[in-house]
Amino acid sequence: MGFIWFPGAGSDEHADPQIAYGFAPFSDGLGHPYIYAYAWSKSTGYVQAPLTAPAQAITAGYTGLYAAYDDLREASDFDAVIGSVLQQFQRLAAPQIQ
Repeated sequence: MGFIWFPGAGSDEHADPQIAYGFAPFSDGLGHPYIYAYAWSKSTGYVQAPLTAPAQAITAGYTGLYAAYDDLREASDFDAVIGSVLQQFQRLAAPQIQ
């Protein structure tokens, strides 16, 4: 489950700047659910942004935010932690792709 935010007028995921957010139950090499986000533009490529735990900045095989659901559910305020992690990524990445 995911969605893509396009900061400009275009909405072509192969050509226009974007930030994608989502939840995945698993992927190759990742057997547990996780939340992800990535930012990309043709001129910048994939954005690398420093993040704070429980989010991790991944740069090998995939460039973006990775937050294991198992780590997130340990938080006392689950919704606030997810919101904070994704908002932090948005604030760091959006200026780099516009």
